[in-house]
Amino acid sequence: MKTNLSWIIGCLMVFILMIGTAFEATAQNKVVVIPLTESESSGNATVDDVLKGKTFSNSTDTGLTGERPAAPVEKTGQTSSYRSGDDGTHQAGEPLPTPRFFHVLSSSDPDIVIDNLTGLAWQRGETVGRTWNQAIDDCNGLILFSGQGPYYQRWDDWRLPNVKELQSLIHYKYYSPALSNSTGTGPAINGDPFYFTMPITAPTWSSTAASEPSDRKWFVHLLIGDQERGETSSTYNVRCVHD
Repeated sequence: MKTNLSWIIGCLMVFILMIGTAFEATAQNKVVVIPLTESESSGNATVDDVLKGKTFSNSTDTGLTGERPAAPVEKTGQTSSYRSGDDGTHQAGEPLPTPRFFHVLSSSDPDIVIDNLTGLAWQRGETVGRTWNQAIDDCNGLILFSGQGPYYQRWDDWRLPNVKELQSLIHYKYYSPALSNSTGTGPAINGDPFYFTMPITAPTWSSTAASEPSDRKWFVHLLIGDQERGETSSTYNVRCVHD
């Protein structure tokens, strides 16, 4: 009887180890701890539980935590080096995809552009001459449509992008505008997704407030790749984003 019990316990331990290995493979080795039970409830913990940063316990330890995957930072696009050790030397970061942008034809105006780097959908055109509050209202109320028949899709839940989302569009190898073409292999020209209404003469509003003074909001100039703070009463361009 004791022998059978030892054999059953051994099999259970092997099974548990196999489950843990499978979870680790699913998480692509980005999870440090695969616990047996989660402290908030009984039962097996999942990789998703660990990635959410919950606290766990197992048969020997308590208060175990998981690690979230690192958030990659993309390359700037700079390839020229001006001295050893600069950005052009290392070209560090997440590679920029090719093609970079995918144009979704819309049955409404304007069309929609998908960024293959971030997965974000962008309003192709820009509305000009809008205050910061008007910019938020414009995006909150935007509804676009694409496709026909069974492929018909309604695009709502648009919003004004935050400053980092706008910065993600900037390609630092190019200037006037600081944007790449659709394939990501050269500078944007008239007709490309983010530069079909040339010239870009004003910055583009973000939804992000400056820490000081807080009544100013960040904008990004897609023409030169610069960013600065502006008064909310100033009138700049608007380009909405969709998750």
